[in-house]
This record gives sequence, C-alpha cells and structure tokens, in this order.
Amino acid sequence: MVKKIIYIVVFLFTGMQIHSQMQPVQSLYPYNLMYLNPANTGITGKGSLFLWHRSQWFQFEGAPNTQMLSFAYPTRHMAFGTNVYYDTDGPLTRIKGTFNFSYLVDLGLETSMSLGLNIGANHFMYDASKITTRDPEAFMNNNQNATSVAAGVGVTFFTYKWYVGISSPNIAPIKVISSDFNHSMYFLPHVNLIGGMNFEVFYNVMMLPSFVLRYAPDQPLNFDTSILFTFSDTFTVGFSYRFKAAYVLLLSTKITDKFMIGYSFDLDANKIRMFNVGSHELFLRYEFPTRSGKVRFQSPRLF
Repeated sequence: MVKKIIYIVVFLFTGMQIHSQMQPVQSLYPYNLMYLNPANTGITGKGSLFLWHRSQWFQFEGAPNTQMLSFAYPTRHMAFGTNVYYDTDGPLTRIKGTFNFSYLVDLGLETSMSLGLNIGANHFMYDASKITTRDPEAFMNNNQNATSVAAGVGVTFFTYKWYVGISSPNIAPIKVISSDFNHSMYFLPHVNLIGGMNFEVFYNVMMLPSFVLRYAPDQPLNFDTSILFTFSDTFTVGFSYRFKAAYVLLLSTKITDKFMIGYSFDLDANKIRMFNVGSHELFLRYEFPTRSGKVRFQSPRLF
C-alpha cells in the first residue's frame, strides 16, 4: 500500500512527456527527394508524378500506414511541385499538403545551388475510441480535430555526380491538439540532412550511395544509409540500414522510358520484429520531358 501511494504521488507531481514518430518514414527516399527537401523539387530536370504507399510493421494493430502523391514540374531556373500524404497511426490521422517551389542558381564549375520552400497545411484528427486504457483520465478521452499551417525551407548543392542538402519541413513548433491543460500534442520542427552520389563501377553498372540524417528536439538522432546498384539504367537493387531500427532491401525497375516501379522491405533491427511481418513500400513514378530538360542538364541524372 505504501508503494502504491508513493507511485500515485510521483505521478501527480511529475510532468510526463511522450515522444513518437511524427514524420512518415520513407525507405524509398532516393526516388522522391522532394519529400525531404523542397529545394529538390524538379532537381532531375524532368517532370514527374510519384505515387507511394507504406505499410509499417505489417499486421501490427494500429501501426503507421501512409499514402503519398507528389508532382514536380521544372522550368529553366525554377520548379514547382505539390506533395500530399495521408498518414494513419493508431488513433491519429494526419493529412498534409504543400506547394513546393525551388529556384536554381548556377555557381560555376558545373555546380548548382537550389533554394526551396514549401507552404501548405497540416490537418490532424484524433479518434479517442481507438485508445483503450485502465484509467480514461490518463489520456485525452475526447475526439480532436486541428488544422495548422505547414511551412519549410531547404537548400541543395549538386553537380551531375553528387548532391547534398539541408532542410526543415516545418520551421516552427506547432501545438496541433489540446484537450486540456495537462494533455496536448505538438509537432516539433525536424531537420533533414541528405546527400548522395553516383559513379560507374563496371560497364553499364552504376553505384549510388546516399544518406539521410534526421534531427528533432528531444529525440535521438536518426539516420539511414543506402547503396543502390543500377544495371543498364533499367534494373536497380540495393540495401539500406536505418540506425538501430531496420535493415532494408530495395528494388526498382523501369517498365518503359517513362514509368518506373519499386518496392522495399524493412526487417526490424529491434524486438518489435517479433510482433510484425516487416514493413513494405511500393511506388510508381511517371517522368515526362519539359522544356527545361535541355537547358538545365546536358547528361542523364541518376537521382
């Protein structure tokens, strides 16, 4: 009884914070760099339409499930795009849509700088009926809906062979849901550092290593490293490692000159793998030429 009283007193007089995944994870990030950095909008010099789906921790009840649609159209010095995704994670549903803009600056020596920004909206929906607790007062017990502005910035430096960039999809913390003084939910600003390169290792075999490092306040630093091998600019196979989280197999192939499909499988690197059948991603990308193709770049790009 004494121990129970002590636990109750400590709970009542101690603030408690819970941190969770707020940005959808994307193992196939090398195929849609605009999602991580608005400066990468139109970076390939081609128009593109990108459809993507992720089932995280498959067969794990309440696990994240995400669908995304991205569109990009580059002109000579500018590029425009949109990015919309629908993400569900247990009781929380999030819909985010942004308009992306990038501006290209020629730095000389075959090096360019792209400056980007995105602006749009976040809509959050919290369904309290999906939470079962012994003490209803311990969690938000009423449904919530909230909409907030989403704004981010980024910069990317690149040549025909490499790229490196830094961005923040949301540049300010936003209080998106609050039921009372004790229970609230914040969307904290994230910072992404991404980079990659490509070079020929054998005849018609290209190697494409890349990385993405994610930072958010009060959360452990997280990063992915990937290495892809492309054969005859048609079939790609690769591997990725998400730090202390997952080992990833990546596959993609071109159906035609304009259509590409891809798949990835995540095997968890922690104990949660005992409760799910991995994470699965699928994408379909359609590329089409624009007037900028011959102006921006004079050789094919592989990222």
